[in-house]
Amino acid sequence: SNDYQYGFTKREVHISTDPAKSERVQNGIRKKLGGDILQKVYYVFMSCDPQRYTKICRYLVLGFEIGRDFQFRLQDDRVMEIEKIYRAVANERHYTLEFLRFSVLEGDIQYAEISPKNDLIAFVMPHFCDRLPNIPFIIYDTGRKTAGVYDTKSWTLVQADGLQLPPFA
Repeated sequence: SNDYQYGFTKREVHISTDPAKSERVQNGIRKKLGGDILQKVYYVFMSCDPQRYTKICRYLVLGFEIGRDFQFRLQDDRVMEIEKIYRAVANERHYTLEFLRFSVLEGDIQYAEISPKNDLIAFVMPHFCDRLPNIPFIIYDTGRKTAGVYDTKSWTLVQADGLQLPPFA
């Protein structure tokens, strides 16, 4: 992230994502803390909070130390921070689902633009795939320059920096 400030004697190290380790961590969270905590962590991960990675780490460390009941310790800053961010992302997701409107492009492709504070495309695409199962559509996040594209079979997330669209019908 560009907003991280390194210590005087520190340097940046890039760590590539290992899908096997990622799956193992997800399974560990699900088994020890529950699927609801995994979902909450995912919502916070997709938030715009610049300290989200540190907050998630602190939250999970507490959870692994105490067990499932840690989520009810709202007096603990680590829990309260996650709850606050989770609610903000969930509320913005709900708002986006309620107020998103599509326009029709040539070729009968539905198109909508969003500009949320948080990264919501992965949360809204499944909802609209269920609602519009036989209609191809694109939801474009103008701020992140990403798009969710549904072709009536499956959806994918694409980087759409120079998005070229057909004209509106």
